Amino acid sequence: MMDWLECHAACKRIVEKYPQVIMQFQTSLECYSHFIKDFGQDRVEMHPWVDYSGHSFRMNCVKPDIAIIPLHEDEFSVCKSDLKYTEYSALGVPSICSNIPPYSRSITNGENGLLASDDFEFENDLEMLILNEQARERIGLKAYEWAEQNRKLETGVAETRIMLDEIMTYPSWHIAKEIQKKELVPA
Repeated sequence: MMDWLECHAACKRIVEKYPQVIMQFQTSLECYSHFIKDFGQDRVEMHPWVDYSGHSFRMNCVKPDIAIIPLHEDEFSVCKSDLKYTEYSALGVPSICSNIPPYSRSITNGENGLLASDDFEFENDLEMLILNEQARERIGLKAYEWAEQNRKLETGVAETRIMLDEIMTYPSWHIAKEIQKKELVPA
């Protein structure tokens, strides 16, 4: 919920300014009902959580024009993955994300996504994408290309194998055993 406070006021101003904008939330109504009342029932679509097996199908069906992915900066959030950005990128949807890791590690601002540092940057970026169809298409295409190059299974297999080989070569129990031996041997 703290995440949406990062851009809630910006979204409210955008909905008031542009009558064609419909906010789509992919979450439970219970979590965000007090935010939704600010937009008006006719300006909101709720898409509740679905089972993992149906998630990609739902993402393809809902496919928004623009994704807004706010993240409140705290110790927990900066350790998250860029999965939401990756999912929207794989659909070719341009995203506006909070300018913190994990998103700032994956997005080149203005190229394959937009990074917003505050409420006003969220508003400006959102307004620019609403008004500029070419920018939406360009950023969405670059995001898709980024996902294709960086998150496709085939491109990550070699790196994952190297990492797993390293882990299996030096398993933690082996390291712990060596440390224990050194502590037991007098100097």
